[in-house]
Order: sequence, then structure tokens, then C-alpha cells
Amino acid sequence: MLFFFKVRVEPKEMSLDELWDIWEKEAEVGLSAKEAGIWM
Repeated sequence: MLFFFKVRVEPKEMSLDELWDIWEKEAEVGLSAKEAGIWM
């Protein structure tokens, strides 16, 4: 299954690297939930 999303963000209080790190952690949590059979 493929997912596509487009996001436009203008972070004012964090760098792009910090924002990317947060997104990466959220993606890892989402994949773990998917593998465990949990859909949110």
C-alpha cells in the first residue's frame, strides 16, 4: 500500500531539521501501529 501526501508548512519556532525529526518519529509510530494491526 502506498500513501501520498503533500504538506506546506512554515515553521516559525523550529528549524526544518527539527520539524523533519518530529515527522520521522510520528511515521515510525504509525508504522509500528500498522504492523501491530492498530488503526487510528
